[in-house]
Amino acid sequence: MSYDPHDRFRAAVRQLCRLPDTASALDITQAFVEVRTEMHCLLDSVEDDDVVPYIPAGRLVEEICKTELVAYLEGDDSALWRLRNKVKQAAKLLP
Repeated sequence: MSYDPHDRFRAAVRQLCRLPDTASALDITQAFVEVRTEMHCLLDSVEDDDVVPYIPAGRLVEEICKTELVAYLEGDDSALWRLRNKVKQAAKLLP
């Protein structure tokens, strides 16, 4: 696996999005935690002066954690679709 933080984040996004709808809540949660962890690693890897373009993606990942992931874990099956779409959107926001 690549050690480039961008590649690792995108790989985590792909892994989450490839999980079947029938995956367990634990698998979905673990995959999202990996996305969130890789986003934090990516932000940590960027020089302080260069971090501004990454902030929208980082904020979106944190928002997903508080909204779609929580809704999914509370039983809203449609939240999984929204979670995947927003994670893909976060990946597209990266410079």
